[in-house]
Amino acid sequence: MHEEQVKVIVDQRERNEVLLSALASKVEIEVKTLPVGDYIVSDRIAIERKTVQDFESSIINGRLFDQAKRLHEYYGSPIIILEGDRSEFLLGENIILGAIVALYIDYGSAVILSK
Repeated sequence: MHEEQVKVIVDQRERNEVLLSALASKVEIEVKTLPVGDYIVSDRIAIERKTVQDFESSIINGRLFDQAKRLHEYYGSPIIILEGDRSEFLLGENIILGAIVALYIDYGSAVILSK
């Protein structure tokens, strides 16, 4: 019986070498320019990684919801991984929580908090 290896497509602009190395030890990786998202794990799931600082600047300049809309259009179940500690947020907690709720309700995006 032939076991098929999981394949993850990684955007060429993704620069987290530690994460890429760990990922490559578990799954097959294909690197290419993606129109949206940082990682494609299936035809339905794309992952966008954001640091706390990038998440906040994306809220301020409006890019966050444009990205979420495009992720949802290309893939039915987008995931946003928000990396960092809650203490790093400069915007108010209500703004951050409001953005997370809007991502979930308006764009079907799951938001995962990760240190």
